[in-house]
Amino acid sequence: MDLPASQLNLLVAGGTGEGKSYVAGLVAEQLIELGYTLVVVDPEGDHAGLGRLRGVLVTGGDSYLLPAAEVTALIRHRGLSVVLDLSGLDLDGQARYLREVPVEVEAQRRATGVPQWVFFDEADRSVGRPGCRWPCSMRPRRATAW
Repeated sequence: MDLPASQLNLLVAGGTGEGKSYVAGLVAEQLIELGYTLVVVDPEGDHAGLGRLRGVLVTGGDSYLLPAAEVTALIRHRGLSVVLDLSGLDLDGQARYLREVPVEVEAQRRATGVPQWVFFDEADRSVGRPGCRWPCSMRPRRATAW
């Protein structure tokens, strides 16, 4: 499968147990291997295995979850991807975290162009939850003509 590097939204849909997270993980792995910077929002800890790849940091789960400002400090360095494992938080904790991170990551993306990709596993539980809004303007920066 070939995916363009920008201006693309990708939805992996299917029923319970049909491999959606597996397919999304394969796509994320390939993009990381190609050198793209990703932020993976992972409410259930399904993508912690990406941490075995070079240039990937997994934060959260059973360990410390980095604050939003630290996440953006990490993605400023091209080639470093971050998996946000929210499985150690209850639903209210996930909602609070997802009120901060999107704003910080989108500001970083507008300023530097990274991350090139943002993955939401279980998007109905993250961006679909009331009070959790990821900016809709997740588009690459455009060059300005002078």
